[in-house]
Amino acid sequence: MKSLTMSVSVQDLLDDILIKDEDALVISDFHYMIYWPSVAVLVIAFLFALVAIELGAFLGLVGSIMIVHTILKKHFLLLVLTNKRLLMRYGILQTDLVDMPFDRVESVELEQMLPGHIFGYAVIAIMGTGQRLVRIPYVANARQFRRRYNELTLNPVTKVEITNPKTQPKPDVKTDNKETFEIEEDE
Repeated sequence: MKSLTMSVSVQDLLDDILIKDEDALVISDFHYMIYWPSVAVLVIAFLFALVAIELGAFLGLVGSIMIVHTILKKHFLLLVLTNKRLLMRYGILQTDLVDMPFDRVESVELEQMLPGHIFGYAVIAIMGTGQRLVRIPYVANARQFRRRYNELTLNPVTKVEITNPKTQPKPDVKTDNKETFEIEEDE
């Protein structure tokens, strides 16, 4: 029987989705600060319960529902960088699984407010072609994710293409057994 942990569900999903010769390079980690709104409501509920018990109980119920929602949200959130594409999963009642090849990605942006700078998390916003925007919040390894994405997509490939057949290099063999190339130009 399988455990209901995040790593098992992610591994099962990756086993089903990844194709031959495709490897998961970076799998997002979610920061514990994903729980801060829920905890803040529970603390406020406790403080209100000292003065007005009914209001404190109501806010406690709301905070508990928020905690359950956050646990489910954290379970279903997924952001994976492979050597061929980006995989994103989000949503609770309607779970979307977005498979975006690198040539369909317009930008990968990090959004970081002051708490994100202090505690070390960011929102990764991925803009795809055709107005598709996916925001994955509270990513703990956001900088590593973006750096690795940039290494895969922005790494320059040096190709030399000679398009003018009149200027193609012709080998000239010298006495030291090394080839040199000279370009002849028509005048």
